[in-house]
Amino acid sequence: MKRFLAPFLLVCITTTVYAQQVQQPAQPNLAVRQDESPALMTMTARTAWGPERERMDKNEESRGEMRVFNSPAPLYPNAQMDKTLLVPGPAPFVSFDGPEQSDNEFELQPPDPNGVIGPGHFVGMYNLVTEIFDRNGVSLTGPFPSNAFFNGFGGLCEETNDGYPIVLYDGIHNRWIVSQFAVASPTGPSSQCIAVSSSADPLGSYFRYEFAHQPIGDYPKLGLSPSGEELLVMYRMFGPSPSFLVGGIMDYTTMRTGNPAVELLVNMDELVEAAEPEVFADGFLPVNYVGQAPSDQLPFFAGHLDTSTGASFDQFMVIDLTSFDFESGDVSVNISQLAVDPYDLIFCGELIVSCIEQPSGGSLLQPLSLFTMHSLSSQDFDSHFGTVATHTVNIGDDRAAIRWYEFRNENGD
Repeated sequence: MKRFLAPFLLVCITTTVYAQQVQQPAQPNLAVRQDESPALMTMTARTAWGPERERMDKNEESRGEMRVFNSPAPLYPNAQMDKTLLVPGPAPFVSFDGPEQSDNEFELQPPDPNGVIGPGHFVGMYNLVTEIFDRNGVSLTGPFPSNAFFNGFGGLCEETNDGYPIVLYDGIHNRWIVSQFAVASPTGPSSQCIAVSSSADPLGSYFRYEFAHQPIGDYPKLGLSPSGEELLVMYRMFGPSPSFLVGGIMDYTTMRTGNPAVELLVNMDELVEAAEPEVFADGFLPVNYVGQAPSDQLPFFAGHLDTSTGASFDQFMVIDLTSFDFESGDVSVNISQLAVDPYDLIFCGELIVSCIEQPSGGSLLQPLSLFTMHSLSSQDFDSHFGTVATHTVNIGDDRAAIRWYEFRNENGD
């Protein structure tokens, strides 16, 4: 039986059925290294690839021992795409090619593409390389190895180029934020390498930070808080022992001015299990605010949970950070569980498996249905605060489709 990807959108009406306040001690983690770089243009001209080294195994075993769940009956056994709903989208203002897969030293798969546009530039990061364009698609520098952002910085951030890149544009303060992780060995330690532009020019200088982690802070996903005062990171900490989710809260107010910075590390597994004791959680994300003016909405982490992973009902869980202190490490949160239309995450009888055929052949794809897809984009509108999210669902016969959500906070709660 063929298994394939199908375009399929669902707008889900949600109801808050459970909420609780939880206090959680966090571990303050001071950046082990920081400085201000020269202009990026002067660093990319002298970057060379480092020697080939053992790379992390990016497969489904990295999350540790995983429970296997039986797939329930298909929720949408006769689901078909209504082609009468397909209408041509508007043509893009500009379209241009980014870096090629051959530009990556190891030609890694998947390519982990990230890109964001600002007032005058587009910055794209693809696995191990970065390229910067103007808004007309003219390449201004690159593709260059992404650890060029850390030339002269020292430590793992300069010595390694391990990827998992994230690039954000801070529209409140007109800054660029680039990040990737660095790993000393498959058992750690690791570092999160973050560079914040000192101005609106992505070709200029950057304030650079290295946050060390043990074991390995893998699959890092970044977002900007609605106030524009914190950077949030979701890590998958793994190493010799089973992995767990950790949320990072970084003091972005000091980072964008080049001062010493700290992050608070919060055990997210414990927070999720406070509301859902039997669940196997993964793939949570931080909010990523894309507005041009700060909002008074709380920073938060969120992700989807399904009965097939042990949740009591299909839901989206939102963990609001109601208070936190960078010196004491005290963190208080509010956990809300939003009931959503039922869905199925299981493909080919397993929770994580490569079994989706591509129309043109080639490698079988993973649906990655366990993970909410980056980014969890939010914006403050005149009438409401809105957040959009997506993840993959099985609509029957192992057909993968994209479920889409828009969450609205219309009363300021």
